[in-house]
Amino acid sequence: MTPESTSAQPDGLWIIDAKGATVYVNEDMAEMLGTTPSDMLGKDSFLYVFPEDLDAARALFASKQS
Repeated sequence: MTPESTSAQPDGLWIIDAKGATVYVNEDMAEMLGTTPSDMLGKDSFLYVFPEDLDAARALFASKQS
């Protein structure tokens, strides 16, 4: 998968690494979150989770690490 092949996708696409940092995000996904892809790159994906959902999101992410 290359940025060129994913940029034409009509849906949001967000790829994070094993630590939860954003390694790729397309324009549609960034727009849904009210930001830009360049602002998201390298940032912790949990910054974009609603505060009330943060504990559950972190627990789910941790469960996928094993």
